[in-house]
Amino acid sequence: MIEMSDKRQGSSRPGDRQIGSFVEIREDVCDRDEVVKESEIPVWKIVRLHKKGFSIAEILEKFTELTRENVKGAISYYYCHRRRIERQLSDQEQDGVGSS
Repeated sequence: MIEMSDKRQGSSRPGDRQIGSFVEIREDVCDRDEVVKESEIPVWKIVRLHKKGFSIAEILEKFTELTRENVKGAISYYYCHRRRIERQLSDQEQDGVGSS
C-alpha cells in the first residue's frame, strides 16, 4: 500500500510534492497532475492502459523507464484516489489526448 503524505520529502524542486513512495506532483510537469516519481509519466496514462486490460508487463513495454514497482504503485495510488484520477482521464479525453 502507498503511504500518503503531504510532506515535501526528497523533493528536488521548490513546489514539488512527493506523495507516498511512487507518486509525486511536480510543478513543471503535466499541469500538476500526479506523475510516477522521478519521471514525467502521469499516473493517468498508466491507469488508462490498466483499465483497457493491459498487464503490468505490457505497460512496462510502453514505458520502459519504469519498474514493476512504479506501475503497481501508480495503480495503487489510483485506487486510493479514484475520483481525482478519473477526472484527469476525463479531462484528457475531452482535450483529445489519445494514446500514450
